[in-house]
Amino acid sequence: MSVALTKPDLASALAADPGAVVETVAKDHGVATREVVEALPAAMRRFAPASGFIDAMKDIATWGEVTLIVHTDDGIMEFTADPGG
Repeated sequence: MSVALTKPDLASALAADPGAVVETVAKDHGVATREVVEALPAAMRRFAPASGFIDAMKDIATWGEVTLIVHTDDGIMEFTADPGG
């Protein structure tokens, strides 16, 4: 494991490897996943209070077909469905 990076350094690491998995970047650099997400360009991330979760899920249910990708150390799973239908 390397030394924890600053937010600008994390942003540079992400720019150098745009296909990087944020959890892997966090693990490799000894930082929290949230720190990596905070280092993403503003157009690529949004933060909201937990109180908005139900409204967000209701909105997602109106999007039509959605693909969810779950990436862990053990594998990558992809699910596609219409959450509203």
